[in-house]
Amino acid sequence: MDQVNKSLLPKLYSLKQSVESTLGAENVVIDVVLVSTEDYANATFQAPTPADHDYDLNLDGWSADYQDPSTYLNPFNAEDGFYLKILGLDPSKDADKITSLGMDQYTQKLKAADAESSDVAKRYENYADAQAWLIDSSLLIPVNSDGGGASVTRVTPFTRAYSLVGIKGTGSNYKYMRLQKDVVTIAQFDEAKAKWEQERKNSVEKTQKELEKHVK
Repeated sequence: MDQVNKSLLPKLYSLKQSVESTLGAENVVIDVVLVSTEDYANATFQAPTPADHDYDLNLDGWSADYQDPSTYLNPFNAEDGFYLKILGLDPSKDADKITSLGMDQYTQKLKAADAESSDVAKRYENYADAQAWLIDSSLLIPVNSDGGGASVTRVTPFTRAYSLVGIKGTGSNYKYMRLQKDVVTIAQFDEAKAKWEQERKNSVEKTQKELEKHVK
């Protein structure tokens, strides 16, 4: 663990306490090793090979690149998923380990889901099946999910760029942002949200009608 990462340290120690108190410290001990930023990078992001990822538990996160379940699940694909390296697995050398973990079965579930391109509901059901396998395997253990929270702001609601995925919806995107003198109230936010949702609905309907003219 990077010893200067003060924001993540409390979360890590909280996880250690939760796991050890639940399973019993006589059964499981999470050894938090604090190292320099350089040593941390060499053991994680900059580790040259999967074998160099020499640790048992990795606290990590992922934000969606696009609006499809595959953006969260494909990173664990047993053939080319980039999380294989973090798990210490090399597809060209560790086929037996991957099979023993059942990740080959998981990959087949991903392929079945990806092959469904006409029925969105069925596609999502298939990806839900793959996600259930991944969670049941305990290779991935969800510990938190970012979501809505209380805030105090002077950013005029719905003035800056918006996106459910990617970087446009983050707090570091300032395009179109407007600031105001007074703090945003709940009433102001609710009114702005209703207006924004109606304008968005109108825009989508207009785009759909224009698209119909080009699709035969």
